[in-house]
Amino acid sequence: MIVADSRRLSGWKAWLTNIYNESHFYFAALTITLIPLLGLFLGTLTELLLRRLGINLKSRVLAEH
Repeated sequence: MIVADSRRLSGWKAWLTNIYNESHFYFAALTITLIPLLGLFLGTLTELLLRRLGINLKSRVLAEH
């Protein structure tokens, strides 16, 4: 069985390592859930930032005429 060394870790890193060590299934389920949620969060944050900069991603106007 493969385990991760969590002796020098604290906080969320220790929590995530302990989940990995206890059950690979729970770790996989957590990973499968977190990756799309983080992608949604970062995509929304990027869209808001670009909108504040004046870049409109909803309309597609070609610059070439």
